[in-house]
Amino acid sequence: MIGKNTARRMLFPSLCRAAFSAVALLALVCALHAQDDVHLVILHINDIHGKLETWMTPDGRRVGGIGRIATMVKQVREECPGRVLLLHAGDILSKGDALTIHDGGDLNFRIMGLMGFDALTPGNGDFYFGLDNLLRLAGMAKFPLLHANIARHGTERPPFSQHLIKEVAGVKVAILGVGRIATAHPAARHLVYGEPIAVAKELAPGLRQKSDLLIALTHIGVANDPRLAGEVPEIDVIGGGDSHTALQSPLRAKKNAAPGETIIVQAGDGGRFLGRLDLRLKRTENRIRIDRADGRLLPVDESTAEDEQVAAVIRKSRSLLDEAICTSEANLPNPPSGHSPAGGFVAEAIRAQTRADLAFLDRTGVGGGIAPGNVTLADACRIHPWRNKVLMVTCTGARIKDALASLDVHTSGCSFQKAGATITDLTIQGVAADPARAYAVATGDYLFWTTFLKSLPHRETEQRVDELLVQHLRHLKAIRGD
Repeated sequence: MIGKNTARRMLFPSLCRAAFSAVALLALVCALHAQDDVHLVILHINDIHGKLETWMTPDGRRVGGIGRIATMVKQVREECPGRVLLLHAGDILSKGDALTIHDGGDLNFRIMGLMGFDALTPGNGDFYFGLDNLLRLAGMAKFPLLHANIARHGTERPPFSQHLIKEVAGVKVAILGVGRIATAHPAARHLVYGEPIAVAKELAPGLRQKSDLLIALTHIGVANDPRLAGEVPEIDVIGGGDSHTALQSPLRAKKNAAPGETIIVQAGDGGRFLGRLDLRLKRTENRIRIDRADGRLLPVDESTAEDEQVAAVIRKSRSLLDEAICTSEANLPNPPSGHSPAGGFVAEAIRAQTRADLAFLDRTGVGGGIAPGNVTLADACRIHPWRNKVLMVTCTGARIKDALASLDVHTSGCSFQKAGATITDLTIQGVAADPARAYAVATGDYLFWTTFLKSLPHRETEQRVDELLVQHLRHLKAIRGD
């Protein structure tokens, strides 16, 4: 017969094992529940347009700044470790500040690498410094550039990846990049452009099969994103750009031939906001669906300190750009129409450095005037903000007269009278123009490829307008007032 104490001793381990099993079972249930309920955060920006530093709004507020955005991204990653995607919907470069223009975007991409971006869909403006420049940046980038609806002439191969699939917090996330390009711009000469929504229709079903969540990272504008959502039901989220739309809360677009809706977000322009989209995902029958989506724009302003690592990189580059390369005794304005002293000065820089007979430069090729005082490298970037390549065109006196009659250009090496579309008293290098003589005309590639000049004999110089302008300023040392 077993005594009570002996029975208790025998029963106690059994009870402990049972209790331990219950706790283990509860932990397993909780773990399975946690796996079924996943929290992902998508941080997104678009249309920064080269504004790396803070800038002043018309009402006197200082906003933006990539250093502040870097701080905010770090804060969210600390709050939600391993659950954050950081995406850029394009237009990093065009209309940028001197830091962006000077090296063609190297600094921008280096900082984005420091920040840990997951993907970028290039915007139309990112091609304006040239396709070769963007391909160079893609080669140095620590993140993929995604653009599914362009291909290179001849090879018909996409110059960038079309999509990527990565796992975040146990969720397979597919990101598809589509965008628009300016097909008339010289940068598009070597590209075949496909309609973004048609291309997305082709690729989305295959990506949906390989992923739990499909994000379209687009640069087609907020007017086109709902159409994309309706016609491509496989897409769960659209992170948009191009239209500079500040969506304070997400749009929810209906799918045309499927239940549910697509979440659309966009974060304004100029780095004024960092977009945040919180997704609560539920796994049901081995599939994941969005159970809840909460999005908002986080203001980027003086309430946030700059990330010191990013700020230090910017300070170093800024110090180089503040170098004075020339002084000016003259005031050379650049009015929107009529004679532009600044435009004539830049055209003369091109003509002098290439030793051409004359030079033409499109009016948009000069972005600002020259004030008395020191002229810095940053000023040179502001004066010509596009990094246009220089071509040498062989042009008869008669065709030069036609060009001056039909085009609004800055010129050097010639003088003339213009009344409407009639040119009189044309001289080149101080001598009356010979209609039959072939002259050497230096011009920027934008003007060349967008006008009838492209039909004329030409050669590449492997030089850029901004480079020749800096060389000219260094050579002059001083711009005289006379």
